[in-house]
Amino acid sequence: PLFMIVGMTPPLMFNVTHFMCFILLVNITNHCMINEYKYMGGCSELSIWRSQQAYTLAAPLYVMAIVRGTGAAWGIVWRRLDKSFWTSNEYGAETVRGVTVWVTFIWVSFALCGVYLLLIEGKRWLFNEIGDKIQKQCQGVAVIMLGLLAITVWEPFLALWGFDKQVQLTSKHKDGEEAPTLNYVARLMLWWRGKAWIMRYLMDFGMPFLVLSGALGGGVSLLMLAAHATVVHALRG
Repeated sequence: PLFMIVGMTPPLMFNVTHFMCFILLVNITNHCMINEYKYMGGCSELSIWRSQQAYTLAAPLYVMAIVRGTGAAWGIVWRRLDKSFWTSNEYGAETVRGVTVWVTFIWVSFALCGVYLLLIEGKRWLFNEIGDKIQKQCQGVAVIMLGLLAITVWEPFLALWGFDKQVQLTSKHKDGEEAPTLNYVARLMLWWRGKAWIMRYLMDFGMPFLVLSGALGGGVSLLMLAAHATVVHALRG
């Protein structure tokens, strides 16, 4: 809304360069405020990344809270139920199950969309189809954004399915033992746990600079840019 008021341009008809510069300005201001409070609270980059992960994981819990709250209100008003007490483990298993389904859905969607996009591009190459340039840009960047979301929940995905223990066990194998490639991959995963906060900067600054550099082509879809701005700031919470 602020950009539409200042720029006096209808939605999805913004100047690409101006819009990305505006997004960069917002992100720089946002990071300055976060860094100020980070130093005041003695937090690290990794703790901020964990909070961003937690916000993403809590998305299905918000929906569950709305459904449960509506049901509870209905019971209080019409059935005179007593909802003044509750136990801490009342919905524990259901909560874990919902989050597990959510992160699994993200990764399955990313994999299926990536495969579908490759098949579409292969079909166009095989039959010499030109295709719509804007459509291809939107599809490509949509998969990139879905991939960023999948990377955000990568560690919780491993932990919820119990793969994190296997990763730690594999990383402890000495060099020269069985499956050296798996050992290297496991060590790389453990190393990434402490460096995953870099994704914050890739999402907030990497994507806008990628658009401004022209690497995505000259006719970048404004629908794609609007989606980028919405997704990136929705991840922050």
